[in-house]
Amino acid sequence: MVGTINTFACDRRSDTFRYSLAIRSAYRRRGYASGAIRLVLRYYFQELGYQKVNAEVYTFKGPSVELYRRLGFREEGRLRRVVYTNGRIMTASSSG
Repeated sequence: MVGTINTFACDRRSDTFRYSLAIRSAYRRRGYASGAIRLVLRYYFQELGYQKVNAEVYTFKGPSVELYRRLGFREEGRLRRVVYTNGRIMTASSSG
């Protein structure tokens, strides 16, 4: 198994959804993440008629931030000081 992608928080009233993605480290930077994201986006937008996806990306995960930019995501806001790990509070950037 290369990884997983799951959709959740699917709201038909506002036609928005979210998803989570995890690619095993041995398979990263090979196009699996962008391929999986494109498949989910195509299905939700073209087949199901959703109008927006909300994705959270941690700013300290530079390659993920760049991936979302390449896929055309735009930053709409930032969640600050929301994760405590390794003795530090980290910041997440929220895009949609």
